[in-house]
Amino acid sequence: MIRDASIALALRVAGTALWLGYTVLLARFLPQADFGLVMYAINIVLIATPLATIGFEQAVLRFGSQYWAAGQKDRYAYLVAQARWAAALGGILCVLALLIGAFAGVSTPVTGSAAIAGLTGAAIFASAMMAVHRSALRSAGRLIEALVGFTVLRAVIPAIGSVLLAYYGWLTPYSALGLFAGALGVSMLFESWRLWALQRRSSGDGSGRLTDPAIGKTHFVTALGIWPGDAAMVLLGRIGGIIVGLVLGLEAAALYIAAERIAALGQFLTDAVRIAAGPKVARAARQAETEPGALQHAVRHASLLMFLAGSAGALGLAVLGYPLLWLLGPEYIKAYPVVLLLLLGQTSWTVLGPTAMVMNMTGLERSRSVGTVVAAFAAGGVAWIGASIMGISGAALGYAAVSWGMNAVFALIISLKSHLYVGMVFLYQRVFGGTEKVV
Repeated sequence: MIRDASIALALRVAGTALWLGYTVLLARFLPQADFGLVMYAINIVLIATPLATIGFEQAVLRFGSQYWAAGQKDRYAYLVAQARWAAALGGILCVLALLIGAFAGVSTPVTGSAAIAGLTGAAIFASAMMAVHRSALRSAGRLIEALVGFTVLRAVIPAIGSVLLAYYGWLTPYSALGLFAGALGVSMLFESWRLWALQRRSSGDGSGRLTDPAIGKTHFVTALGIWPGDAAMVLLGRIGGIIVGLVLGLEAAALYIAAERIAALGQFLTDAVRIAAGPKVARAARQAETEPGALQHAVRHASLLMFLAGSAGALGLAVLGYPLLWLLGPEYIKAYPVVLLLLLGQTSWTVLGPTAMVMNMTGLERSRSVGTVVAAFAAGGVAWIGASIMGISGAALGYAAVSWGMNAVFALIISLKSHLYVGMVFLYQRVFGGTEKVV
């Protein structure tokens, strides 16, 4: 797991640096309100992606890891094909919803014009397909190929394009969103090619012609169980910027989302742990009957890595957050308290562990979905109240409080239902709890 986490970490570090550079360029080249519009649209893309995948992003990771390890390449190919069709359908529906909103005159930043709505929708479609491709490649142990598009191409292409367009005076919110959508399209095609080549080598033509209805139904039911939780988890992390934009306007949204982008830099370390640990926890869950200690070992290992990575990220950004905001422009420095509050919320995963990932990989996806949906709605309500009373800091404080409450509940559910210790709770258990519980 450490080797895979190191590979994922290296790619995430590179991608984070590139994405930060792209964000700085946009903040410097565009007026604050225009920067807020572009970042607002990108937030909508990130929120809508798990809606469009209909839960298959995690279902592919869970079942695909098991199929690939067991040599069941026909089932693996069938799963990937099923997930692609689901993501394509979900992406098309998102495009249509945004365009209908634009033509109906719905007053939001992304439906203010048909062009913005169309570009945002195109980016959602490509992002949904990329999410399925990444999970499929990760399931087969192809971490580098899974992350190149998401971490490198997604930032490099629009960054270079933005410099060129700014030089000629053509950089606008429309052209910036067009570059972003185009970069996602290129990344989607790259991942599709690598996945096609992988399947051709491993299972004939890679078409996924297995047609067992029971297998397809299992995939679909599991995906639907995961779907609300995945969508709500992304919404939980992004709802603050959306609410601030609606309540306080695009300039305030630019400040909040800038702080959000800086705070998110600390997550590349914990994301690397999740990326590496997810398939291993899924395989350990399948082996639980024959190797009862394997699942707790995998969860404990992931929790320890999460604690180390999350602590380093939070401490580093508490120090570097101020100068990083200054890079965006002096007007963004006032968002530094928001960075600290968002980091406070992120430390709930540092201390309590990868709760959502463990639940998804061990059959608790429905409990996780219900809890995350409740948390997302709570975060939206608290952010609205906080933004109305305390401005952007109030929205961030609401996110932090809800994050801690949600992860504490999830850790308790995992302990009661799966008899697993997740997060730093396992240290307490090892010292005071006596015999270790196993599945």
